Amino acid sequence: MFSAMFAHPNIENLTNSFEIQDVEPNVFQAILRFIYTGHVSSTVVEDLTAPLMAVADKYLLDQLKKD
Repeated sequence: MFSAMFAHPNIENLTNSFEIQDVEPNVFQAILRFIYTGHVSSTVVEDLTAPLMAVADKYLLDQLKKD
């Protein structure tokens, strides 16, 4: 799946970066914290429940939806 994204030259390949436009930075930070630690603080969950669940659905993070 991801190999097709990197097979053709594009701006992401040239700059080693990419922009995720449909996720707010604070939500993405919480997602990264979950991916690396397996935990999200209860405060973050309370404040960002809907956006976190939307991103969990998008990126198939079923474990986050269970916590």
